[in-house]
Amino acid sequence: MTVRKRFKTVEADDTPLVPVVDAPKVTPGITREFLLAGRAYFVAENNKGEQFSYKVHRREFNLSEGFYVRVACQSGGRGLLGAHGSRGLSYQYVGTLNADTGALKVVGRSNFIQGTPEFDVAKWALEMVFNERDIPEGYRINHIGKCGKCGRSLVDGLSSTTGLHTEEEDCP
Repeated sequence: MTVRKRFKTVEADDTPLVPVVDAPKVTPGITREFLLAGRAYFVAENNKGEQFSYKVHRREFNLSEGFYVRVACQSGGRGLLGAHGSRGLSYQYVGTLNADTGALKVVGRSNFIQGTPEFDVAKWALEMVFNERDIPEGYRINHIGKCGKCGRSLVDGLSSTTGLHTEEEDCP
């Protein structure tokens, strides 16, 4: 496949961000509980090391509608591959997450629609976690080392595994 890019014709890489082949599987590094804790940050990465960073925040004023899903971007632009942990990023609105089904919904304020990598990768990652599906080897879905409930850094082994502080750590 060839694609025109800034007046040059270049060969496009056909490897999708969202896997379409049946390969050996691994378990996502986050859980539904982590995503619904209220302040979850996670990364979805493909087998080439390309990744998007997302945050899932509880909608305080209307809990029946679910949660906001946003993707890390550079100053108002497209989703940024490899963005987690970088400063100076903004998070652009992708859609709402239904807490019961894990469905990602585009709404009027969404900056990304179905068919954009930012939306499609988020939808795929959320479906994998909510449906407790294994993901292909080389792909990963992990938290970024911060508690999904309070946003503080995770320090012990158990909290690093779950993405949530343990009760002893007194998450506010």
